[in-house]
Amino acid sequence: MRRLVLLLGELRFARRRAAHAVPQSAGRVRAARGSRILLSLVLPAVCVAFLSGGAAFAYWMTTNSANPAAAEGATLSAPTGGMQTAATPGSVTISWTAPTGYTPTSYTVSRCAGGSCTPVTAITSGDCSGVILTTSCTDTDGDLAPGHTYTYAVTAVLDNWVSPASASFQGTTTAAAALLFTVQPGNGANIQATGTGTFTVTVAIVDSADNTVTSDNTDDVTLAIDNNPSEGVLSCTNNGDLTVQVVAGLAHFTGCSITATGTDYTLTASSNAAGPLTAPGNANSFNIVAGNPSQLVYTTAPVTGQAADSADLGPITVQLEDQNGNVATAGAGGVTVGLASNSTGVHGFAATSDGAPVTSVTIGSGQPSVSFYYGDELSGSPTLTASATDLTSATQAETITAGPAAGLTFTDVSTDNGNATVTCTGAVGSGSFDCTISPQASLAGNPVTGYVTLIDQFQNPTTSGSAVTVTLSQTGGIAVSTPVTIPAGFTTSSTDFGLALAAGHEATVTATATVNSASVQAQITT
Repeated sequence: MRRLVLLLGELRFARRRAAHAVPQSAGRVRAARGSRILLSLVLPAVCVAFLSGGAAFAYWMTTNSANPAAAEGATLSAPTGGMQTAATPGSVTISWTAPTGYTPTSYTVSRCAGGSCTPVTAITSGDCSGVILTTSCTDTDGDLAPGHTYTYAVTAVLDNWVSPASASFQGTTTAAAALLFTVQPGNGANIQATGTGTFTVTVAIVDSADNTVTSDNTDDVTLAIDNNPSEGVLSCTNNGDLTVQVVAGLAHFTGCSITATGTDYTLTASSNAAGPLTAPGNANSFNIVAGNPSQLVYTTAPVTGQAADSADLGPITVQLEDQNGNVATAGAGGVTVGLASNSTGVHGFAATSDGAPVTSVTIGSGQPSVSFYYGDELSGSPTLTASATDLTSATQAETITAGPAAGLTFTDVSTDNGNATVTCTGAVGSGSFDCTISPQASLAGNPVTGYVTLIDQFQNPTTSGSAVTVTLSQTGGIAVSTPVTIPAGFTTSSTDFGLALAAGHEATVTATATVNSASVQAQITT
């Protein structure tokens, strides 16, 4: 091989000398012809030498052949200084130094998993695969796992000349370290409560530099409320509700909402990923405000008052709320609230105490509630209903008590035709307060029995603080038991009156007593 290289050098020198010779005599012609003959003899030997001595030929083709002895022993050196320069959970950036001597045209990177293995297989995917034209690359092979160490080696390439592998070196992907909110309610945002408002949240599994672990498609992330000023309940409409499996390191929560109004809510998240992972440190503070009104609710306790012919029982307040019970406000134009009672007695409503009768009241625009007053002449427990278009109605039972004793009436009357219904008209306590029974007694002369009862001005049974003695008289009959007594604290006489009737005649019983210092009277016709 050394002789071949020397021969080629001599041939090139001879051709150069012939080309520069003075054109005279036939000697120049013979010299040129001699060079061509020598080249035709040497060329086949050069081809054989190329196939068997690629390194020396490559050297000869790329350098001055003045030192053929160095060409025969030359090699392409391995790259040096391999090292990791950066990393994420799914990538490793590496660099190296080009070999001295010849300048490579490209490089090939090999890798194996682990810190003590020998890399012999070239990387086949990612940015460090194939032909690398610079002295650095970023390994983005999808097989890289977070928090793992890999061993690398680099070989240089010059045409068909490949260097030995460099000294192996290590690179380590970063490990998952924390959770990070990448989408969340804005800081200070006002979001309506469940049923009206929603928000979206995305949580990333990241390393210590906030790089997303994009290779993670298996771990779960659970969303929760951190600062909860009003004991609100968080929910989301996505599959899994508050626990979602990540895709490319991201957990997406949609249709999220909180039930209770409050200020300075914050969110947090946790994961079953190995670590453990630090909770998000970038949570925003936001507010939950009431949703759209969906119902009416009484906010005042049930009221109790005496029977009256005017609306003075109250104020009774009805309020707008959203579906979660948060106080809401009326929109433009307000909300008209209809008022009703199931009382069978005379009753009414007013916007003010003893005010003019109304059948509705209005919650003004931007206001949450309205108040009204109620009156009822019938003692009992009437149920009041407040209603409005497209809203759930509110109901509440109030208590109406009888007023002070103002007169007498007759109850539990029984004749030979059975128990009778007593109907009275006229002013209570006056001589014109007249009662009749139905059905009436027959004219067979059978006795009639019944009791005397204290009533208020609206004919509600009532009591007296002291016993009341009732004197009875009759006309048209034979006799009546008299007197009867209504004990203190009771509404009805302790004994009945027994009216003896004459056959073929009806009779009238008159009851007289002093009640609350007033003389009262009632009469009943049988």
